[in-house]
Amino acid sequence: MGIENEKIQRDFYESVANSLDDEDIKHLLTRLRKWEERHIERFSEISESLARDKTAESYEGEFNEYVRLLVNDKIYKNIKAGEFAEKVKIPIVAIKYGIGFAKDEILFFDILMSHVPETRRPLIKELMDEEKQHLVYLHKLKGKYQN
Repeated sequence: MGIENEKIQRDFYESVANSLDDEDIKHLLTRLRKWEERHIERFSEISESLARDKTAESYEGEFNEYVRLLVNDKIYKNIKAGEFAEKVKIPIVAIKYGIGFAKDEILFFDILMSHVPETRRPLIKELMDEEKQHLVYLHKLKGKYQN
């Protein structure tokens, strides 16, 4: 599910970058797309390790239940990259979507942290820290475009 979220984000950044004329925002979106590609690769590593290791749960299915609640958020539910491109016509809207994505990912990683084996937690923390950097970066950029 985390991989699917990252793919949605990657596709969002790519489609919106292709639909806007502002070169600065295109550069930003291309950079964010590349970051999401990297996260997809790292999530694949985590997924493989979780298949081998038992997920820590206080009851059967707890982890999947939490993850489904996060993934089924309105920002991800039944939306395709092309639909994002139709909705995003100005940079500030793209930035706001990016902020929403980053917040969702931070929450997702926080939940994931308590359900993965101890040996995988440094990788999750690293991914969470990257999302925090994305959030700060996008927030600063939002201030530039709101003026």
